[in-house]
Amino acid sequence: MVFRLDADQNGIGSIRRAVSEGLVTNIPCPNLAAYETACEELLQGKAKAGDTVILDTLSMMMTTVLGELKLGSEAKPLGPAIRRLMANDDRGSAYKDSAQSIMRWLRFLRNQEINIITLSHEKEIIDQMTGLRKYGPNHNADLYSSLNASSSDMFRLKVLLEDEVDEEGRVVRPAFSRVLQLRPDAESMAKYHTDFGDEAGMPRELSNPTLPRLYKAIKGRPEWLAIYGAPGVGKTTFACSEVLTTTKEKNA
Repeated sequence: MVFRLDADQNGIGSIRRAVSEGLVTNIPCPNLAAYETACEELLQGKAKAGDTVILDTLSMMMTTVLGELKLGSEAKPLGPAIRRLMANDDRGSAYKDSAQSIMRWLRFLRNQEINIITLSHEKEIIDQMTGLRKYGPNHNADLYSSLNASSSDMFRLKVLLEDEVDEEGRVVRPAFSRVLQLRPDAESMAKYHTDFGDEAGMPRELSNPTLPRLYKAIKGRPEWLAIYGAPGVGKTTFACSEVLTTTKEKNA
């Protein structure tokens, strides 16, 4: 079973059939309190070992938290989770505590052998190993560090803006093809876990990727998969692609 924690309140169009057929359970998470409630219910038995929980997106969840911290008032009161964090602290520290709370719930779920997929928007960040500016998840340094430490695999999903051609001018991949970058390079952050000695056979990227194709490429299923990319590149569709493939085959 796939559970989507819907922090974006968007993107459900591409998975509507899977939701209607019960293959994906969509759980609205418009604020931190709703997110915590959803995670607690999943931990109490709603989700089983081997199920998948998708946080879509981690970036929007943190934007929502920041909005609650900035806009809390009588007209727009702070949620109970935010009030608890701010009881003996300032807003900056509460933001950091909120980020750790979000990650802590995901770690609790992973400890129950539930597979985790986190989706994030992208931005340019500094690669601490090389000092180069690269695309990575759109989070502050603390949250990025926590996500990088917790996730087993992290890849960038992008869309080609123009045709990709070979030396003879033939189109290899047309514009608007989706590409999942599996290896770090001068442009993008990435990491992966695979058996020692299998790295040589792993492709640098996948065109028109799906989860089953990714599992085949890295010879396994990531325990915690982090995907980042620009809004609209198809992160939600990709994260649900295992059951979307099943739905497509069943309705063919």
